[in-house]
Amino acid sequence: MTIHIYTPGPDDRPAETKEAESKLFAENLGLILDKAQVIIDTPRYFFCTFDSAFISVMFVHGGMIPLGVLSLLWQKGNLRAACRHCGGEVYIYGTGGSPLSGSHSAWGCCLACGKYNRVQVEHFSEIWAPLAEAIRDNPNEAVIEKGKRPKFSWSKGLEGETTPDKVIKAKVEAVTLAQLIKELKERG
Repeated sequence: MTIHIYTPGPDDRPAETKEAESKLFAENLGLILDKAQVIIDTPRYFFCTFDSAFISVMFVHGGMIPLGVLSLLWQKGNLRAACRHCGGEVYIYGTGGSPLSGSHSAWGCCLACGKYNRVQVEHFSEIWAPLAEAIRDNPNEAVIEKGKRPKFSWSKGLEGETTPDKVIKAKVEAVTLAQLIKELKERG
């Protein structure tokens, strides 16, 4: 039997660190878009995340959105909107809300002016549905084959052998956003 394990973890980094990371993303959005295929094709790049890129939607699995998922959707023309500052194109990288209540928001960065944008979305499902599907279709999970475990018997106690679990596929260790930018710049 094969078991899939997903273990999200909280991020307790200081707000200044998160702001610096958002600024790094904004300053390098053009590079990220230019190297989208490299990001998609390289697992340690694909699963790179940063704090502002997340989905939090009622009734839908939430969490961090890997940069590879965003790159796939951006390439398809999804998760884009007009910038309220300059009219340029905003690349949406996060969303939250409820599909039932009508209370929702999306956010991203404009490629032209580099400014953060809260995006008004008329049809919320156009944002969260492709994200949820792409995240589901691109999991970063360890695949572990469980070993044998002893069984309890009232008459004999524990019986049977214990064998170790076997990792079939390890979870990908993604690079940080800073490391990704550094390596993409080095690639030229």
